[in-house]
Amino acid sequence: MARNNRDDFTLATKHALCLRVGTHCSNPECRKPTTGPTTVKTKVNNIGQAAHIAAAASGPGAARYDPAMTSAERKSIDNGIWLCQNCATKIDRDPERYPVTLLKEWKRQAEEAADAEHGQPPVSKAEFELMKAAVFKTPLSRTVSTAVAEITRLAKEELERADPRFAVQVNKFGNTTQIIFSAKEPVQFRAKVAPDAQTEFRTKMRALAEHGLPVEMDASTIRLEGSALLDIIPQGTGTIKIDTQLRKKAVQKMLLHDPATNAVFVMDDFVGEIVAGTQSLTFEGHAFDGLYGLRYRFEHASGPVQQDQSVDFTFSYNSWRGRTVRGLPYFDKLYRYFDALHKGWTVSWALEVEGVELLTGSSPRLTTPEFIKEEHLMLTYIKCARELLVLWNFDVPFNDTPISSAHIDDVYALWSLLCKAPKQPSAELGRVHCRIVPQNEEEATALRNSVLAGQPLATAFSREFPEAFNLVGSFIAVNPVRLNYSQVYLRKGVRTNDIKAGKSLRLEIVPTKDCIFSIEQQEPACVSVVGPGKKVDHTGEIETTAR
Repeated sequence: MARNNRDDFTLATKHALCLRVGTHCSNPECRKPTTGPTTVKTKVNNIGQAAHIAAAASGPGAARYDPAMTSAERKSIDNGIWLCQNCATKIDRDPERYPVTLLKEWKRQAEEAADAEHGQPPVSKAEFELMKAAVFKTPLSRTVSTAVAEITRLAKEELERADPRFAVQVNKFGNTTQIIFSAKEPVQFRAKVAPDAQTEFRTKMRALAEHGLPVEMDASTIRLEGSALLDIIPQGTGTIKIDTQLRKKAVQKMLLHDPATNAVFVMDDFVGEIVAGTQSLTFEGHAFDGLYGLRYRFEHASGPVQQDQSVDFTFSYNSWRGRTVRGLPYFDKLYRYFDALHKGWTVSWALEVEGVELLTGSSPRLTTPEFIKEEHLMLTYIKCARELLVLWNFDVPFNDTPISSAHIDDVYALWSLLCKAPKQPSAELGRVHCRIVPQNEEEATALRNSVLAGQPLATAFSREFPEAFNLVGSFIAVNPVRLNYSQVYLRKGVRTNDIKAGKSLRLEIVPTKDCIFSIEQQEPACVSVVGPGKKVDHTGEIETTAR
């Protein structure tokens, strides 16, 4: 009689492997149930088997056999996996495709899935048929999102058949389902409101009727009746929102006029909609791809049309995220608009619906001076940062984190020196306090003679920047620059005996009317640094000359 050299599993091990995966095949792409009843009540129809991960014995066809394993290890539960007969045959016929590591991962996943399903009710046949009707009408090559769209389409069709007086829209947002009922004709509803929510409901319904403001209530506080749709849709969970259909697409046009020169600035259209009630209408719209928005309410009046309206503006800097500071869209036009408002230009506007002017008006301003001042300051700061970056042929990402007033002042001062001053007439350069170090006796003599005779002279000095500048969230270290003045006067009162070669002098210089001012920057002009307020160590010494 031939000896059996296989290290087979015990009956208890086979039983445990089967039950630990809920009797399902452990192949995640299969997951078939492997047990079921037969016509004989005392028997079970089993299509599963306890397969060896590493073969039970050596020899031809011994898939994944490991000679280093002991007999006890080969027949232990750790070396077993529960599979249906098809998958068990498949893994042994292609051991290269199904290595030990993959099979152990299948086993781990199958046990985790059985643990998660343990004690949970199965999907009912009715639910399964509904899913099949929705999903399997979609070709298998389509994406999951397409299958979800098919489910929502079928739900919409079923709901509209339940009450043809409504158009239904079904939207899926992750785990949230939104169902919108739009009445095609007047429909009467009844609302049963919880006693403690009745005051809130009446107040919101009044606002809906008078001003078109939507009603939003916790669904647990209100139950609506009057349509078969409401019998299908579960009530009591989520949020109920009641909105008006008195909405129209609208465009707000805006012009700015300079009262001094009659110049005109044409603002981009605010595109949005109006919502009407019995006492007012409200417009809300956006310009520049949502960057800039406005909203106002216009009260109905029996007399002349009101001209002045209080407007709520919103400015969404976060819509510039992902852009560079030099590449900000709409910046130039937006800055011109706020600059004109800041200078007191008059605003005229017209609200149009389908090309027809519904409202017109004019005003010295449409919003508060504080809002205009705040936004103008921020946009001016960004403008200065952009011009500095152009000067350096450099760019940084836009960051909408708040900027302190001290950082804004520092950037403005740097811009005034590097960008504004070289373009100014000499008469506007103004006095400059600087530290001059004559490099030799010839330069010291020139300085002494200028002070004594009160004659202008040419001078140049280096300017260092010991701390980094915050350019819209990026900290930039600026390397020293050389400031050149063709003709300046030195401040009177300097003691000539103190003017010596190699000695540092703090002086005040006054450019002449025909002084030529220029700036020399080294390469690179700037570098990025990490962290706010980071000190910058510059190499090299100050080279100051006076001729």
